Amino acid sequence: MEKREYHVKLKFTTPVLGTSNTSSFYLQKNREEIEKLRRELEKHGIDAQVGDAEDGLEAIEEIGKKMTVFRRDEKGNPILLGYMIKGFLKTATATLDLFMKAKRGKKEPEPLSEYMVKKVIDLHFFPTYQIHFLDERGEIITDSLVKVFERPLRGMTAQGERVTIAISEMIEPPCFIEFDITCVMPEKVEKLLPQFSGNDPILQYLREAFLYGEYCGIGQFRSGQFGRFVIQELRKNEA
Repeated sequence: MEKREYHVKLKFTTPVLGTSNTSSFYLQKNREEIEKLRRELEKHGIDAQVGDAEDGLEAIEEIGKKMTVFRRDEKGNPILLGYMIKGFLKTATATLDLFMKAKRGKKEPEPLSEYMVKKVIDLHFFPTYQIHFLDERGEIITDSLVKVFERPLRGMTAQGERVTIAISEMIEPPCFIEFDITCVMPEKVEKLLPQFSGNDPILQYLREAFLYGEYCGIGQFRSGQFGRFVIQELRKNEA
């Protein structure tokens, strides 16, 4: 089976927000801090089985219900997962009409439906599974550099307009992500890219798709212009 691999490096120009429901890692990390405090108090003969420590656990659980966070690797560092890159490609491809197909009786090729765009990307494009955030020196951004961002959410209910607070983990620029994308059976994908000429239409397609990241990014609250990025590097990996 033929395949091609492409290397991508993106630079975020606006803060990135986590999208996952509060992870077991995040809750466990805070539980451990509270348990540590409890043990220290007990060393001094203070009963800490109830009171502030218990209240703290309940508060963490309550925050977790309305907080979005980053996924973590085995060391606790924030990461993006490859499916988020796929999701971005689906949005950009459908919005920009980048996949085209000739139809019988039509002189010009027509854009694929959004459903077919999703099918093609799901079956042919496979990004790196775990993608770390990097600083300007190329070092992995650790959990200690993750901040918290709060914003109001407005919504209409049967009782009228209601406002609640949404909380997300945040990584501020300058930060980067670097990953590979494998395209399997590229000859089938190239048939959907008649508007791109040259030796590698898929490379041109990826460049056009990722350019959309200057306007619509990755992560939570993209409509608020969070998670926008520019291309730092995009090339085909040599076999």
